[in-house]
Amino acid sequence: MFLGKYQEAANALNRAFRIQPKYRSNPRYVEALAQCYSHLGQLESALEAYLAAEQLSPRNPEIALRVGQALFRLERFAESEEPFRRAIALNSSNTDAFYDLSLALYQLRRFDESLNILKSLTIRCPDRSDVHIAMAINHKEEGRVADAVTELREALRVQPDNSEPYLQLAVLHAENSQWQDSLAASQRLIELRPTEEVGFLSMAGVYQELKDHRKQIEACNQALRINPNSFPALEGLAWAFCETARYDEAVVALNRAIKINPDAPHTHAWLAQAYAELGNLQGAVQEQHVLEKLDPQLAVDVRKTIQEKTRVDDVPSSL
Repeated sequence: MFLGKYQEAANALNRAFRIQPKYRSNPRYVEALAQCYSHLGQLESALEAYLAAEQLSPRNPEIALRVGQALFRLERFAESEEPFRRAIALNSSNTDAFYDLSLALYQLRRFDESLNILKSLTIRCPDRSDVHIAMAINHKEEGRVADAVTELREALRVQPDNSEPYLQLAVLHAENSQWQDSLAASQRLIELRPTEEVGFLSMAGVYQELKDHRKQIEACNQALRINPNSFPALEGLAWAFCETARYDEAVVALNRAIKINPDAPHTHAWLAQAYAELGNLQGAVQEQHVLEKLDPQLAVDVRKTIQEKTRVDDVPSSL
């Protein structure tokens, strides 16, 4: 399809439909247009085209599956269930339809139903690592940590170089205060995805919990070398700087973070507190005023902190 040039392909198909309206009655062409829109991220247009293709070919299981997937990507999870089930009814050997249905049921918090489908898939296709990962996520949601770890290990047995199980393991171990295990998973994630920030961010989060601020700063800086606009890395950096009383450096990091996401209340709160620690009443009050629009209750708390740090009783408020 135009060798991946999806916009050009979509334009060509739409021109063909205008010139030869009969092509609109061909489900193959309409489905091709839907695929173009899907690749372009034009999800509503993709769904509309898939629905049109399904009207032309109502017993095509692949098109029914695509309708469900389009709805799922639009986070219309309840609506996606029916086309997934329709795809299964039309072709019960389509394991992708079963898998996608399990994901929709998970999003609908119908965990038992989701898990039952996934268990059946492990029998039908035991070498699908994504099935084991999905089972692990289900187990984690229900608090079955040991079962979740088992499934993630099974996913790695099937596909040793799959980074996703390591990401899930890093998060799972961290949530259960298994810091060394989380660090080991994060390190492996970095090895598998060295050009992405995610492993370094995971590692930085563990070091924050361990209060190893030097290593937290190193991990955040490594993430920022990969992505200079990483909001979580800048926040982690600022946290470590505040914890080690390096407030001037925290101010720099927080101002960078605010440029990326100016509507994050807690970032403005940290910046106000850092300014207050430095005795910069004007800067602290300015951030407090921003907070009064974003989160009035947090602004009240920050105002008290500014009073404590600067020993100024009458901190101005715009409320």
